[in-house]
Amino acid sequence: MRAKYLSKQELAHYLDYAVLQPDMSKEEVIKAINKGIEQEVYSVCVKPCDLELAIELTKDTTTKVGVVLDFPHGHSSLESKKSQALELCQYPISDIDMVINYSNLISQDLKAVEKEVKEIVKIVHDYGIVLKIIIETDALNDQQIIQACQIASKHGVDFVKTSTGFYPGVKQGATLRVCQLMLEHVSGNTKVKGSGNVREQQHFLNLIDLGVKRIGCGFNSTEKLLEEK
Repeated sequence: MRAKYLSKQELAHYLDYAVLQPDMSKEEVIKAINKGIEQEVYSVCVKPCDLELAIELTKDTTTKVGVVLDFPHGHSSLESKKSQALELCQYPISDIDMVINYSNLISQDLKAVEKEVKEIVKIVHDYGIVLKIIIETDALNDQQIIQACQIASKHGVDFVKTSTGFYPGVKQGATLRVCQLMLEHVSGNTKVKGSGNVREQQHFLNLIDLGVKRIGCGFNSTEKLLEEK
């Protein structure tokens, strides 16, 4: 079914609702999470420091909790990332969105990329949690994006995600062209999550029609994305 015919609730179920701004007060975080719950988004995606708060606020609701790992740059050592993953997996969460060390893709150190993906996916899947890897497509060329999708698919990553939204360079985010490229090169059960610059409803609908299965949005964008069509 075309996205324009989906109900507001069905559209909301595509959304990972990001509450990730680094300068938010606790009161602002609570307000943002509650707004996502009211919108019945699929999940709220939070910083590790806000994880316990998000779990408490979403208790007895349909909204799940996701958390970012090594966000927004992904440049911790692999051992540090493994430790972070293991810690986060102790909580009742649905998803982890991990930024890979995309400088390894740029350097074409594909063995390092593969080692990181393989070891993190093993930890996360052992706990029955969905793993998304953020590859920061704005930093990569097409070949590097394709390589990331192929490595993720090889090791059973659940989603390859376009962007953090915090890249310091030009921020194009989840363009239709980039998402189409990713969709053409994931395989098996690996899906694509579009994130970054998803602020207009028509773009949101176009991503769904393209085949993107999860979409990240900032907490200030949901009302516009879900407004009556």
